[in-house]
Amino acid sequence: MCGRNSLFIDQADLEARFDAEVVADGGYTPRYNIAPGDDLHIITNEASDEIDAYHWGLIPFWADEPEEGIINARSETADEKRVFERAWESR
Repeated sequence: MCGRNSLFIDQADLEARFDAEVVADGGYTPRYNIAPGDDLHIITNEASDEIDAYHWGLIPFWADEPEEGIINARSETADEKRVFERAWESR
């Protein structure tokens, strides 16, 4: 989950491509350099007709601030780390 991402298609084309509507507060702006910790516009299984903004990373259940989150994991040890405990059990 490291690295950078881009989403630079215009909003009308994005909505048409995925047959979904942008519902994010603040709308949608094409971006060429989305960093870990930024918000990403995504479609979830629970709302497949909506494009909403979500934080890029995992915020542990005990974290007081989003800045305490993490953005990557080793697949070999993810099931052993407390930070992934609840996510591992439910996903």
